[in-house]
Amino acid sequence: MERKECYLLTNEPDSFPVSLGKVIKFVPSIPELNFSNGEELYVDLLHFSSVSKEIQEWNSRVGPVYLITRIPINASKSYLRGLDNFEIIPIESLEKRIRENINPEINMLEAVSGNLPDIPENGSFNQNTWGNILSSLHLRKVSGTLYIKTEKIKKSISFYQGIPVEIKSNKVKELLGRLLVDEGLITSEQCEESLSLMRTEKILQGQALVELNLLNSQELEEALSRQWAIKLVDIFTWGESEYQFREEKTLPPERTFPFTFMELIQAGLNILPRGIVKSSMARLGEYYLIPNPDPYLRFQPLPSNSDLSSLTGIDGKVKLKDLIKNIHEEKTMTLLCALLLSGFFILSKNPSDIPIPFTGFPVPGEILDNGQNTIANLENEWHSSEIENERVEYWLRKIHFDRFISEGDILMEQSDLWFKKLIEKRVFPSTHLRGLRFFKLGWKD
Repeated sequence: MERKECYLLTNEPDSFPVSLGKVIKFVPSIPELNFSNGEELYVDLLHFSSVSKEIQEWNSRVGPVYLITRIPINASKSYLRGLDNFEIIPIESLEKRIRENINPEINMLEAVSGNLPDIPENGSFNQNTWGNILSSLHLRKVSGTLYIKTEKIKKSISFYQGIPVEIKSNKVKELLGRLLVDEGLITSEQCEESLSLMRTEKILQGQALVELNLLNSQELEEALSRQWAIKLVDIFTWGESEYQFREEKTLPPERTFPFTFMELIQAGLNILPRGIVKSSMARLGEYYLIPNPDPYLRFQPLPSNSDLSSLTGIDGKVKLKDLIKNIHEEKTMTLLCALLLSGFFILSKNPSDIPIPFTGFPVPGEILDNGQNTIANLENEWHSSEIENERVEYWLRKIHFDRFISEGDILMEQSDLWFKKLIEKRVFPSTHLRGLRFFKLGWKD
């Protein structure tokens, strides 16, 4: 990957260390660039006591701007802000900073990785913290089995790469037949008949329902998907409960889920008391929302039936408190909270140096195709024309690993290869973020 250029705007290049010449270009005036790859501009404060209109324009159009001081400053400060809120860097720290920026993508990914929540091993949880357990396993992309229990109910949940793929429960109302009876799709007598056939032929109840012509294969798939979601969302209502997670190899699911991980979280948040979501957001209101530098988290699939229009202003320069101030609908607040728990965004104590837009939204009402057709359509578009930035982000969400976990090894491998190829066209911009953390549900850490 080609390195972004760095420029030092100064009239006295001889006053800077000679070694800097290997990593930066000294310039007496602002370069005129007709492109933008996030090139960095460092400004010698001794000759530029005020930030000119041209420097401000560089920051908005090309890349980040930093102010260089030759006067000693308080080293205990993690970072200082000067004119127009540009970061001030002491001359003795300049070379180290520039060398760190040579490959910002790796540095940012390391920063994100270093702030991932711990894998929850065992302990207790309640309705305030169940979402955090799901979030931690998802962000870590771990595989294994989570065992949970309350006074009378026990469940075991298998995770594959951070996605819950199978749930076993002893809760009667969550049994497939009972669920269909409650929905009015079969009668109690038909449910008993299917149970009898299930025991006799030693098959699953879903297969028995199909053999009895009470459901067709499509209706069975839809019922199993609802059952999967209900079993997971139900846990958001539990009071004090216990859990234990065992990391181990698990198999990918055999069927496609109609819900994304984010939609699962959103459904759970919808049944929580409103105060939990609102207080969680308010507690972290001083942080800036940054689209996640990790492409596998940033470009997770988004549902085509959600209204994302109120979130288009997220660009790495907006505080969480300022964003929620303009959100007037509870469903939008819940949507934002679900995106945060799912890792689409990471929180930072300082804003991004340049705007990082949150884009790549699905076409409203778009129906997902199967994996093979999706890859074929992407190949056709790739070879027929140059894919623009927003189309790249659109395709990144469509080709994401999470959409292919039930499509078999070959298609999963193809989707990952295409994802990596697309990422090369959408490099995360060069920026410096501090005090990074992931969102956590609840009134306190």
